[in-house]
Amino acid sequence: MNDIGIIAPLVFVLIWYALTLIGRALMKPYEKLKLAWCPELRRLSFVETDAISEGGGASVSVRRCLLWPEHEDCKERCVK
Repeated sequence: MNDIGIIAPLVFVLIWYALTLIGRALMKPYEKLKLAWCPELRRLSFVETDAISEGGGASVSVRRCLLWPEHEDCKERCVK
């Protein structure tokens, strides 16, 4: 019997599944980051915002940005 035709695809699929799980675990801290346009620097950046309250009138502020700390005193116009 030639079991290599059954085992090889199974091993291939299991390896890719394991790599997918490892990749998702490594990228977990970056799930909350969103791509936003910074109008001050005219560049794209990844930002993390504070949670939006359900009151409806609350303003959203930037919690983390890849352009910080050099431009931390920005006006946060990217989240309006």
